[in-house]
Amino acid sequence: MDDKQFDQQMKLLNKSYNRVPSKFNADDVLNKIDVENQNLQEVPTVQTAKPSKWQKVSVWAVSLASVFLIGILSASFFNEHEEQKTKTVAEYNKTEIAELKKDYQKERELRRKMLGMTNEQFNQLNFVKFADSEFARITHPDTIKNSSLSLKVAYGETIKYLLLPSEMIMKLPMGNEMNEEMSMMFAEELSGKIDDLKEVYDQVLVEHKDVLNTAKMNGKLDVAYLNSKQKDLPEPVRQMISNSSHEGIVIKVAPNEKEYIADFQMDDLIFSLYGKIAQRAIDSLAIKQMAPFTYGGELVYGIQESATILDYLEIYLLSDKKPTATYTVIKSYYEDLAYTLIFGSPQTAVFENGKIKEEYQFAWNSLLRNTRVSPIKYYMTPVVASLRSNDWEVNETYKMLDFNGLKNAFQLAETGELAKVMPNDEIYDFIDVVEWPNSDVQQKIHGYLKNSGTANPDYALSNLTPIESVLLFSYAQQIGFPEVMLDLVLPFQGLGTVSDIQAFLGNENILPNEAITLIYDDRMSSYQTEAIFGTIEVQQEGKAVKTIPVMKNREGVWQIDLGVTVSLQGEHFYETINSQYTNKIQSIYEEFKKDYNYDLINSEGPVVIAGIYLEALYAGDAETQYALLVDDEYYIKPTREEFLGEYVHSENVMDWKTQFDSVEYMIGDLQAEHDQVIYFNLKPEHQTNDESQKGFQLRKTVEGWRVHFMPMQ
Repeated sequence: MDDKQFDQQMKLLNKSYNRVPSKFNADDVLNKIDVENQNLQEVPTVQTAKPSKWQKVSVWAVSLASVFLIGILSASFFNEHEEQKTKTVAEYNKTEIAELKKDYQKERELRRKMLGMTNEQFNQLNFVKFADSEFARITHPDTIKNSSLSLKVAYGETIKYLLLPSEMIMKLPMGNEMNEEMSMMFAEELSGKIDDLKEVYDQVLVEHKDVLNTAKMNGKLDVAYLNSKQKDLPEPVRQMISNSSHEGIVIKVAPNEKEYIADFQMDDLIFSLYGKIAQRAIDSLAIKQMAPFTYGGELVYGIQESATILDYLEIYLLSDKKPTATYTVIKSYYEDLAYTLIFGSPQTAVFENGKIKEEYQFAWNSLLRNTRVSPIKYYMTPVVASLRSNDWEVNETYKMLDFNGLKNAFQLAETGELAKVMPNDEIYDFIDVVEWPNSDVQQKIHGYLKNSGTANPDYALSNLTPIESVLLFSYAQQIGFPEVMLDLVLPFQGLGTVSDIQAFLGNENILPNEAITLIYDDRMSSYQTEAIFGTIEVQQEGKAVKTIPVMKNREGVWQIDLGVTVSLQGEHFYETINSQYTNKIQSIYEEFKKDYNYDLINSEGPVVIAGIYLEALYAGDAETQYALLVDDEYYIKPTREEFLGEYVHSENVMDWKTQFDSVEYMIGDLQAEHDQVIYFNLKPEHQTNDESQKGFQLRKTVEGWRVHFMPMQ
């Protein structure tokens, strides 16, 4: 469906709103109810800002979904008031209608106050205009005369149109989850109301833009600073800040960083829906909150994260048994995101010097790793194979790539035909397995050792696979090639010299002496800060005995992180606080505090970042503590001046290295942003009856792990 067809559909489905005035005075409408056979007068529409895709849908989704939900959500109400159905509407006299009018005005005013809006703002909300229109309709003499539904029941349903998003969720029964169809109707009505609120709130921010744009920190718009100055803001903005978050709306800095906008923040609302509506409906709201995925033709999220989102959108769309209005919007997001991820934009090319950029190589490869029937995988497999064989240099296969091919593949997937033509997965395209000892690999390793330090390109370390790099390090460790060992270890980890490495490893070789199997699964790797992170699993007799983290640096060399033990999501992580661990922490701390180069810490895990913070705390180093704090508008972070100005170094701060004997936590999501609490276990002499460990709060961000303000309380 193209944009023209989409707009035509919207016009057809929007008929229920065409008679609703853009500026609606409830008192005027209600006063006209008493005049029989008098038609409602329309007020000419007022030009408003162009709505988003979600807002186009919400204009009619609220009305349609609300009408459908009458029969779904109100069955109990009808059953309890069966006797009302037998009472003819003719029995309602003018006094009773006048009472309903008063009650409706009371309900209406209650919601206005809950939002803290002016009458003019409240009257602009589409769902309020629809409720006003419905109330006028059900109390009109013609409706009363011809309706078989009691006025009291009809009024009860009309009031539901006024419910705010938070009220809609609160009134859902717990433990009685709706089926998927009902859930999607509910989600669309909820989504539409949130869109209506966002539209009005955006107008508030535009009206006060000049004042709001003075709320800056270091020359940039800053939401945290804006919120801290509420008392100085115009009343409509203060009311918005106080009330909008309850309804899934917050103030954010626009992607262009030139203005403040209203945006979706529905975490609390979504959390409240679990157990009440189907997961698919919850997913649709989560996607709404994440959108948009492109802005001005550019990716909003990082390249790898965008590929992950694209995969998620595809799964959502292809599991839709009965496409809805939300489906249309999400599919347009899917196509916009796919196009930008594959072809780039005028400002951001996917290739450089005639070669596909490495971050796009990784992202495109990740799109091929799923094992389901996938349109994007079907579409990208031939071009990725062609580019791989050409060392990722742009070729005719890529130049001739037609985006309509993806659209056609998607249509085939929707009809079930794509499954018949999907290529079979070759698992060994992604997994490298080496049985060790291995004469061929040994010969290659010996060649590298003989030619170490030479300029021979055939023996450049960048030619090695991750497994070969680990084997080369193991050999260099056995027979003493310090330069090779240093080249294959991640820098800035207390391992700057061969003696550091030898002290760290002791007499134990990085690999067991027995026959082993080394496995590298490319599907488990991730791309971050221009580097690829992966893990080599070492097996003996079919059982994993060790995991070795590796990283491919900007020069293309796979290096080993000797100081990290890798676990899987959901597993329990435990590490003893010994000299190896503390030496690593102190080494990184000393390097990091020199110029706060985040590249030194972005690949480190939470226990390392926490250790650096504790080391800075013990040293009374407020600057480094501040540099490690989460920098996010939704988390508390004082200004640097406030933090340093109020900082007092206590002489009673214990040396964490002697206070704790171990650290542990349950591994969370390995890719997505999330909060994490890790636990430092106190040594026996520091334990009490009430306390044996201390929690430390961090957050995984797109840049790496960061520390919450006052992380250990």
